[in-house]
Amino acid sequence: MTRLFATIFLLLVPAAGLQAAQALAFWYADDPPLDELAQFDRIVVEPEHFDAHALERLQQDGRIVHAYVSVGELHAGRRDADQVPTGWRLGRNAAWDSSVMDLASKDWRDYLFEHRFRPLWQAGYRGFFLDTLDSHRQFARSDAERAAQEAGLVALIERLHREFPQASILVNRGFEVIDRIAGNIDGMVAESLYAGWDAEGKRYREVPQADREWLLQRLRQVHERHPKLMLAVLDYLPSGARDRAREVARRIRDQGFVPWVSTIAQDQLGVGEVEVLPRRILMLYDGSPAVDGPLYQASIHVLAGVPVEYLGFVPEYLDVRKGLPRTPLRGRYAGVISWFGNTVTVSGLRDWVAGRLDEGVPVLMLGTPGFEPDEVLLARLGMSRRSTPGSGPWQVARKDGLIGFETRVPTVAGETRGFVQLRGGSVGNRVHLSVRDAAGSTHDVVVTGPWGGIALSPWVVEGGLDDRNRWIVDPFALIRTALHLPELPMPDVTTLNGRRLWLNHIDGDAFVSRAEMPGSPRAAEVIRDQILKRYRYPHTVSIVEGEIGPEGLYAKDSPELERIARSIFRLSNVEPASHTWSHPYKWQEIREGMPSGGGYSLAIPGYRYDLKREIVGSIEYINRRLLPPGRQCRILLWSGDALPTEAALHITAEHGYLNMNGGDTTIRRDRPWLSFVSPMARPVGPWLQVYAPIMNENVYTHEWQGPYYGFRRVIETFELTDRPLRLKPIDIYYHFYSGTKYASLKALQTVYGWAEKQETTPVYASEYIPLVHAFRRVSIARTADGRLRYRGLGPLRELRLLGGVIDPKRSTGLAGWRRLHDGLYLHLSSAHPVLALAVSDAALRSAGPHLHQANGRLERWRVAANGTIDLRLRAHVPVLLELAGVKQSCTLKSRQGKSRRLPARSGRVRLQYRKGKVVDGSLACH
Repeated sequence: MTRLFATIFLLLVPAAGLQAAQALAFWYADDPPLDELAQFDRIVVEPEHFDAHALERLQQDGRIVHAYVSVGELHAGRRDADQVPTGWRLGRNAAWDSSVMDLASKDWRDYLFEHRFRPLWQAGYRGFFLDTLDSHRQFARSDAERAAQEAGLVALIERLHREFPQASILVNRGFEVIDRIAGNIDGMVAESLYAGWDAEGKRYREVPQADREWLLQRLRQVHERHPKLMLAVLDYLPSGARDRAREVARRIRDQGFVPWVSTIAQDQLGVGEVEVLPRRILMLYDGSPAVDGPLYQASIHVLAGVPVEYLGFVPEYLDVRKGLPRTPLRGRYAGVISWFGNTVTVSGLRDWVAGRLDEGVPVLMLGTPGFEPDEVLLARLGMSRRSTPGSGPWQVARKDGLIGFETRVPTVAGETRGFVQLRGGSVGNRVHLSVRDAAGSTHDVVVTGPWGGIALSPWVVEGGLDDRNRWIVDPFALIRTALHLPELPMPDVTTLNGRRLWLNHIDGDAFVSRAEMPGSPRAAEVIRDQILKRYRYPHTVSIVEGEIGPEGLYAKDSPELERIARSIFRLSNVEPASHTWSHPYKWQEIREGMPSGGGYSLAIPGYRYDLKREIVGSIEYINRRLLPPGRQCRILLWSGDALPTEAALHITAEHGYLNMNGGDTTIRRDRPWLSFVSPMARPVGPWLQVYAPIMNENVYTHEWQGPYYGFRRVIETFELTDRPLRLKPIDIYYHFYSGTKYASLKALQTVYGWAEKQETTPVYASEYIPLVHAFRRVSIARTADGRLRYRGLGPLRELRLLGGVIDPKRSTGLAGWRRLHDGLYLHLSSAHPVLALAVSDAALRSAGPHLHQANGRLERWRVAANGTIDLRLRAHVPVLLELAGVKQSCTLKSRQGKSRRLPARSGRVRLQYRKGKVVDGSLACH
């Protein structure tokens, strides 16, 4: 007998002759990969490792979560193992440290219902997976004994179906009773057709031919008699045998069954009819002050995060002081990147890295490896150590195009830190940079190979202006090469329907200030009249309650200030946000109960710091006193240093609020370095802080010391975060104090004027923030026919393909595409697209009418058999929509029956409204 432990198991696109089956996955280990599991329609889990939040997430979109239940055995490690009477036990299964239970015992079956099935159903499970159905065969020797056990098993399943008729039931084998239970179950799983597990010898093994033929015969008999049952085969291979797993999966599929191949521990994403293509990259650092410091200061985040995200992958940061993952990474992570500023003190790091090499997960080590590698490990990397460290000054001995990204290779005097005495000249390795020391010896300091790569300090980045760094290596090319990342259509948060996103948001500071203008109006009035009413684009506007509320600093002026706030929030192009109650300046240092002021927050008389009051209280104040009926505030814009604690992020999440601000994207012409671009978000525990895409005018005016027209230079930031690579959307982000001076107001108007001339899709912050969350949740899987299936897109409707092209005829959920300066941008019409890659541009050139660009969001895009496009597009500004691939013209017929002919020019038709913000109708192109 074998056992199903933690795994992923798939049922999708069955081979010819089998009933169509849904995707089915198994996961019994800790830390389930929820985003990747979203690829499947049915998921079997070990409930002890699954909480209510995980269950709720996986049940979205109609997915069924099945609870694992061992009906024929009781494992010694279960909490209730000692409570079960010995009289219900047939014997012991030493191979699995479990007791084989008496299925003929009604008491045992009742116990299963009261202590397993019923509590699981009440917890929300709507499916069960029954394991160990045939364990009794070890002890039931006679025909009568076996018949009694089988009768008990049938009675159990009949009762399960009777008491929970809506439950989906899957079984592991059960050939002896299949004819009696087939009407009450949905599917059967059988193990070890080609590759199995020897439980006694604790080793993987090839399945003998005789065993294989026996299993094939039984499965075919089941299919012939019960063709509606899902049938799947699960085989076992070591974690590192990925290519072999794909081969075994193909052989199972060729036999006519749905495959899944994984390890016996079943704690990784294996290979089946669909194979998940991991987007996560595990990013290691040491958070101790002596090494890398907190995440928001660590190089792995502030430097490596941007290229990882641009390539479409998700940085998952791990402070190694908290422990290293024990389960396999293969199938779940695309690779590992470590960046240590020194040797770390975590034990086992060397062996853990070696383990990743064993399973074929590439590792890129930046800075120093964090440990002193021995000759055994170096030999595995195809490298060797020199007997003595080198010392500078250094000279370049050899380099290729990966070197010299933002600055030249530095000359460094003295001995370098860490492990630099390398030779990387083995077959399969590529040496990108070799340096020659003062003694004439060469050292290979940037190397990639089949195992990953290494780039050693000080040849990764060079310290520059304002303690910023300039990349010596090309981080995009290095990460892609070292981790062997595939070129796939990846989620993009900068663009929608081929046009760059544009958002505007205002921090509430200085709402009350008087402008240096005739009549001394409030700064908020100037911004309202000169910006918000003049530039009718989406704006997210926040206030600081402690400035304008009746309990704040200016209680006497509160009626006037609240009146101004209400007039702003009544504007149709404004959504409300809170900038907290007392405007904390130092989120990492301020503590509960601390008196306000003292450089930590606004000095509000009598107030002591209360985190919930800052967040929930300030938002409730806005909802209660400032908003017109039917509108709600649900956004928190972080104040001060914008480094919220885990507790602060927890509060925003549990109340359903969105959060944004922080980061430090201020790249300009005089410092055009990637280190002045921040990642899109900072994970803090299980929560996420979404950074502002671009920083505010405070930075461009030297903390409001002047020049007050300095914010004009944010245009440079917008341009440099678009070309050569589109790294960020446009975000005009400022404070109310920009309305206090003519120079700052004029600068603001200049920036808006520039933005109006760009090809953009204007959005609110409340629309951008969910895109960042969705970016981290998207999973991709390759189907049996080689196409790519996307799940978890949520509101995301744009993908970017850096290299390669798409075959539109073999793709679904694709509305169109547009080739921009850094890639092919794909516009999606569905949250569940399936895309096919093509080998040449011919597939695109031969495509018919498709969406080229639009400045709004597609709410509907359906192409009928005759080519007519049924569409609905909604924008925040007058609609602009352009189709490509049109031969002569298109006719737009509205829902009201009005028709409009759109002539084609150079294969494109363009629809542009003066006022209308919605297109709803059908397009027939000729």
